[in-house]
Amino acid sequence: MAYKFMLGNVDINSGGSARLHVGGGLGLATIAIVVGDSPYDLNPVDHFQINCDTSGGDITLNLPELAKSTGAIFAIKKVAAANDIIIDPDGAELIDNASTVTLGNDNDCLVIMSAGGRWRILAKMSAG
Repeated sequence: MAYKFMLGNVDINSGGSARLHVGGGLGLATIAIVVGDSPYDLNPVDHFQINCDTSGGDITLNLPELAKSTGAIFAIKKVAAANDIIIDPDGAELIDNASTVTLGNDNDCLVIMSAGGRWRILAKMSAG
């Protein structure tokens, strides 16, 4: 079996169509954001799950450039009832044809992915 390591990515004999099958648990990077961190620039290399405590005010999350984020996935969760999370793509980029997406209810969650040259919403769950 051939192993190829490049820039933190692992390609195991995939012939160019990488897949990952996990037979156990998988640890993913999680960060906690508070209003003092806002606006916060998301990094496609370091983050996956982003928990936002909006109890002190609105939080803006800036998405990275699409050109530098192919395949990036972010799961964004609102963990306070008050205020909003505003997800803002870079420049004129869009999220499923919207200039921003707002999460306003406690426990709202958005899963978003960079694919096909655009940000796509994979799942949006709302508690309200």
